[in-house]
Amino acid sequence: MQAGSDSILHADSASPVQRLSCDPTSPSAPFLSPPLLDNNFNKTLLLNISTCLLLDKRKTRPGRHYIHLPIQPICCTTDFPFTPLGIFLVIIHLRMLLHPLLAQLLIILASFCNVLTALPEPEPWFGDFLGTLPDPQKIGIFGKVYAVNSTCVQILNFTYNGQAPDLFFWMDTETIPSARGVKLSTFESGDSMLTPYYNKHVVLILPPNVALSDYKTFGLWCQSCTQDFGHIRIPDGFTPPNPQFLTHGLKATTKGVRYNVGSGPILILDRRTVKIYGLTFQGNRAPDSFFFVGKGSEPRRNDGIKVPIRGKDSPTDISNLKELYNGEKDIILELPEDHDIYNIDWISIYCLRFAVNFAFVKIQAISDRIPPYVPVPVQRSKIPEFKREPWTTVTLLGKPPRNNFTFQLGPPGGLRAYESWAKAKPGEFVWYVNGYMAPELWVQRGVTYKIRVEGGDDSVLERFFNPLYISDDPYGGYSKLTDDDRQQITVYAGLNKQNLPLDGSDTTEEKSYGRLCRFINRHPEIIPDRLDSFLEYRKNLVLRCLKNSPGIFYWTPDDRTPDVVYYQSYTNFNMGWKIIVTDEIPSDVPFTEQESYSYELLDSEDEQLYSQHRDPLLQGNAGIRPKRQCNGRSNEISMLSHQAKRRPRVLFTQRQVQQLESRFKQQHYLTAFERDEMAKKLKLTSHQVKIWFQNRRYKFKRVRQDKTLELTVNFPKLHHSSLPLLLQPGEAYQTSKNPFDCRFLTSQTVSSHFLISSALPHSCTTQCMPIQSSSFPWQQS
Repeated sequence: MQAGSDSILHADSASPVQRLSCDPTSPSAPFLSPPLLDNNFNKTLLLNISTCLLLDKRKTRPGRHYIHLPIQPICCTTDFPFTPLGIFLVIIHLRMLLHPLLAQLLIILASFCNVLTALPEPEPWFGDFLGTLPDPQKIGIFGKVYAVNSTCVQILNFTYNGQAPDLFFWMDTETIPSARGVKLSTFESGDSMLTPYYNKHVVLILPPNVALSDYKTFGLWCQSCTQDFGHIRIPDGFTPPNPQFLTHGLKATTKGVRYNVGSGPILILDRRTVKIYGLTFQGNRAPDSFFFVGKGSEPRRNDGIKVPIRGKDSPTDISNLKELYNGEKDIILELPEDHDIYNIDWISIYCLRFAVNFAFVKIQAISDRIPPYVPVPVQRSKIPEFKREPWTTVTLLGKPPRNNFTFQLGPPGGLRAYESWAKAKPGEFVWYVNGYMAPELWVQRGVTYKIRVEGGDDSVLERFFNPLYISDDPYGGYSKLTDDDRQQITVYAGLNKQNLPLDGSDTTEEKSYGRLCRFINRHPEIIPDRLDSFLEYRKNLVLRCLKNSPGIFYWTPDDRTPDVVYYQSYTNFNMGWKIIVTDEIPSDVPFTEQESYSYELLDSEDEQLYSQHRDPLLQGNAGIRPKRQCNGRSNEISMLSHQAKRRPRVLFTQRQVQQLESRFKQQHYLTAFERDEMAKKLKLTSHQVKIWFQNRRYKFKRVRQDKTLELTVNFPKLHHSSLPLLLQPGEAYQTSKNPFDCRFLTSQTVSSHFLISSALPHSCTTQCMPIQSSSFPWQQS
């Protein structure tokens, strides 16, 4: 309604009534004379205030004073023409100049107008009320019965003194309960007879393949005395509240397409529970992503709240989405207590760090009979629970002369380890620094630190290629971020001016990636959460390294370095932790004394197995050289090798090899879905197809390196200088040793007579090549 209109409608009638103007310059503006106790005036005044709510605050004029006056919810207790209005918020912009009589207006509203009172919060809806349990046997039975949905009943304030011989909840298809009815189990008693209850909340789930509409009575039945202890009737044709599907699933935005985000149908199970079928999302590549709900036309960071995934998060501990969702499993979202499906406008997969909406679905056309949320009682497990206290975080001090940090790979432990203190879900590996899992490092400004990196240098296998960099970003994965995301991150060490890993090509010959050293669990059957500390967990670890050289670079924090930065992997998310930067490291900081630890160097045969994603630990101990000593913190680890027989090799038929080779020419990496389809077609296992592709990629890499070396010998550098290669119009080729440089890749593949699309892995991304994502048959367009 516009401010200039002269009438409004009653809340309960269609007849217009005169209203006072909200503009003080209007002849009908209310100038009050003391004291006004006339109830008719109060009615008109309230009607006027309600109308002022409709004024558009954007039409206010500069230079004038306005009042933002919150009015409490209204409940009419006089003969005011409105019927009781329930609960609603009236927030008005009272368009009037500051006037001495304004104070009198507020006093009248607060003191004399008895129609302004605060109402209590509305009672929650428990479902369709079926009735109150009677107590014909006078044994203290009481309870209000509600139908939650077609298969669930809840009873509020259920009371029973326990005096019946064997009493059960009972449903029957007859109008009068009989012994032919069906017994219902409870979470508290199971199939046993009911124990005494006093004002308890009871939730009952019907047996499979039946619904409330199949029965006519619900009540209590004593089996030994075959007697009805009270029942209620279920109305004929009863239709309980039902879940509802949304019109479509999650739809990716422009920025979400690169992460292959989407879903199947979305089902609203109840007012606080949403099930998403067939979620697809490359959470292992996307930064800092969460499920997000809120109000507004589209998702915005300040208009929403994170929501937990059932089985993964808790209401107080919600970790980001770091898994690869390929559509093979469904997830269930649980809205917070102060939210339900009726006060949110959308569900989104949202990047909080960069305020980017990857995908969302609007909540619209929702039935008003969505089932109520029912917190199901948790059954006490017969299995003893493990302690969930986090392991103590290790602190390493970078005090002279200990200015060296060695970074290697290792397992992330259980829920009490990295995930507990970093509040992030790790991948397969995390950084081990000087032999300790993701410690907190303390460094001093003006001191130069030597960083030794042994996280893998195989650029074909992403999991074994982890250049180290230091930045203000707590999540890592810099290579997977967009240009917009990178602009919000400051890198302090590990990358060059082109934001690529240091590769030893400059005058300093510094490298931020090097050979692979990896801690392996010798006893994978041991559950980390059963252990009380990392030191206890580390006794089961063995460190093995390949023969290549480590990467080494130097870092000197200065005045421009913030107080907290993070060490992370360039290619993978959530592998590192924080670095505390100070002008001088305090003497009272608790720290761990660093000790020496040992490793085993692998020979060429084991190196090949290691590169092919197999644990050399499982392949026997042939070729393992004597232990080497490292300076780092940790007790010396026993490097006992297990004698194990090698697994028999799989012999493929000629037809299978031809089919596999043909598919490999098309793409070097298969998704889980594509791998399963291929295995079914060739009558192999999915694991056999996976291993074949791993071995084939390794062979492809070796062949490519050999050809590159041969061409380098036959064609001297002068040849390239005399024949420049045009990559783009007007841009001449320049040699580069950086494997991340698009020109380097182009030069190698052109010299080797390979096209760039076939010379790189299917999922590889360079400056010349857009990100490619797999599509799944269930993904919506």
